[in-house]
Amino acid sequence: MGKTKELFMEMREKINREVDSVLNGETNAFELGRELSYTKNCIEDAKEKIAESERNEFDKYTKEELKFIGVQMAGGGYTYKFDHIPEWVELKDKLKAIEDKAKEAFRNALNNSTLFDNETGAEVTPADGIPRKQSISYALKQPK
Repeated sequence: MGKTKELFMEMREKINREVDSVLNGETNAFELGRELSYTKNCIEDAKEKIAESERNEFDKYTKEELKFIGVQMAGGGYTYKFDHIPEWVELKDKLKAIEDKAKEAFRNALNNSTLFDNETGAEVTPADGIPRKQSISYALKQPK
């Protein structure tokens, strides 16, 4: 086993022990959550920095070698843009207006109020408001 793999296996084992410690009430959840957030950011930055080197390394292997070591290329394809098509822009603007009215109707409904369309006088159907799970975020830089 290589040194890099050993290092990360050790890190994962330590993290799992810390998680167990929080779950057992022995460690403060904020402390671990904060450190995990900082570590996640560090790992994401590092991954981004080596991305080009990773792709260059990928090109050195045959398909069979890559399959054996469990590596494959993902993604690629196309990202489509439509904002240069006038009909698309017009319909998108209409859809946004409908969505905005429905959001407002939802907010009104929370206050037991009904929203009516100014142009037609018809009741605006509220959007379905699905609450998102709240999350705790930590400052990007660790306080000193």
